[in-house]
Amino acid sequence: MSSPSDCARAATAEEARYRVDYPNSKPRTSKIVAMDDRAAAITRDLETASWNGARFLSLIGRTKGVQGLDSIPLDLDLRDRSGAVARLSKELPGADVVVMIASAGESPADAGIVGRSCAARGIMTTGIIVEAGASAEEVELTLETLRPNARMLVVASDADYVAEMLTALRA
Repeated sequence: MSSPSDCARAATAEEARYRVDYPNSKPRTSKIVAMDDRAAAITRDLETASWNGARFLSLIGRTKGVQGLDSIPLDLDLRDRSGAVARLSKELPGADVVVMIASAGESPADAGIVGRSCAARGIMTTGIIVEAGASAEEVELTLETLRPNARMLVVASDADYVAEMLTALRA
């Protein structure tokens, strides 16, 4: 008579006492930052969907940097859906991932501030460039700006792909 396989043994009541009785991961705290006006329009459409605690913000301007972080002399003002203004430096504590969304053809100079601020805090950054019929030169312009400031970079064909990417990131 053969002994039961490891899989069969793992399914027994005796082995069940070793199972973890709660979900194996906590929800992510995601900050989704629209880097330009076209990206802001996309995120306005997306933010009404059901997300796992993602906070959608739109870039509105620069301000004086965070005291104590000399490598980041500038901070960013952001606007949420309600119209309230927030600072990037106040949004980042507790964040697991920051997703920068930019339209092809834009050169979001403030991506460097987001990237350095996240790097200083050990926060993962992702950049999503929405292509939507842009030329290869327009995509390349935005790639050059985002590439040094995002650990992961994706070129999305349209807003639907952005939603799928955010879902994959558990936003």
